[in-house]
Amino acid sequence: MEDIAPELLEKIKKDFEKKLEKSETIKAFREKVKKKTATYKDANDFAIEAGELLTDAFQSNLSKEILPDGKMYYNIADRIIRERLEHNYDITAEAAVEVQKILNEKAGIGIKAIKPEMNEDRVRGIINIVSGGKYEDVAYILGEAVVNFTQSVIDAAVKENADFHSKAGLRPKIRRTSTGKCCEWCDRLTGIYDYEAVSDTGNDVFRRHKHCRCIVEYDAGDGKVTNVHTKKTTDKKDTKRRIENAKEWSNKQKSGKIKETPKEKEKRNQRGKRAGSCFENIRTPKNVRCIHSKRSIPCTTECGI
Repeated sequence: MEDIAPELLEKIKKDFEKKLEKSETIKAFREKVKKKTATYKDANDFAIEAGELLTDAFQSNLSKEILPDGKMYYNIADRIIRERLEHNYDITAEAAVEVQKILNEKAGIGIKAIKPEMNEDRVRGIINIVSGGKYEDVAYILGEAVVNFTQSVIDAAVKENADFHSKAGLRPKIRRTSTGKCCEWCDRLTGIYDYEAVSDTGNDVFRRHKHCRCIVEYDAGDGKVTNVHTKKTTDKKDTKRRIENAKEWSNKQKSGKIKETPKEKEKRNQRGKRAGSCFENIRTPKNVRCIHSKRSIPCTTECGI
C-alpha cells in the first residue's frame, strides 16, 4: 500500500500557511503585538482563527476518496494530525507569550512570560477518535475539536502565568467573559476571580465545551507584591523608591560625600578582625572536628589531597 501521509501532510501544510498569511484576524493580531496593545482577547481570536483555518485545511484535503479504504488509519492520523496540532500549539502558545510580555511590561512586572505546555492527552484523544473507522463518520471531529484544542492553549497560558505570578507574591485575577450567545453554564461563570480561588486543577473557570467562545483573560492585579511569610503588601512604587534611595546613598558613599565617623570605622575594623579569625580557623583543618564522632579531621596536606 502506498504511503500517502507525506504528500497529504505537505498539501495540508501549504493550504494552512496560505490561509494563515491571508487572514485579516492574524494580521490584526500581529500588528497589535508590534504596537504593544494586544490582549488575551486578541490572543483568543488568534486561537479561534488558527483552529478554524486548520479545520478548513483538513476538510479540503482529506476525504474518504483520498484515504485508503475510506479510513483514517492510525499511522496516517498520527503523522498528519499530530504534526498539525503541534504546529497550531506552537504558534498559539507564542501568541500567548507575546501578550503576556506586553501585560507584564504594562504592569511593571519584571517576570518572564511563561509558555504553556502542550496538552498531549488532548492530542492523543483526537487522533484515537478519528482512527480506524470510516472517515466520513468521524470527519466532524477535525472541526470543533481542533478549534477547542487551539483555544485551550490560551486558557493554559492564562492559568500558568497567573500561577507563576501568584507564587511570586503577586495577586493576579482571572476574568471570564461570555459572548452572550453561548449557554447558561457559561453565563454563570462570567466574572472576575482572585486566582487563588480558582487555582485548583480542573476548575470550571478554565474549562470550555464544544463551540464555546468565552474569553478567559489574565489581570496582574493591583500592582502590589505580597510577602508570602508576613502577608503584608508593598506597593511597587515604594519598592522602587527604596531601591533608588539605597543606590543614591551607595553612590554618595563611594564619592566621599558621606564620611565615616571614627566610631563607625572602629566597628568596621572589629568586624573585620572577627571575620579574619573565623577564616583562620577554617583554614586549619586540624582544628575542625566532626560533629558526630568528635574525631579530628586530618589535615589535607598530610593526606596528599
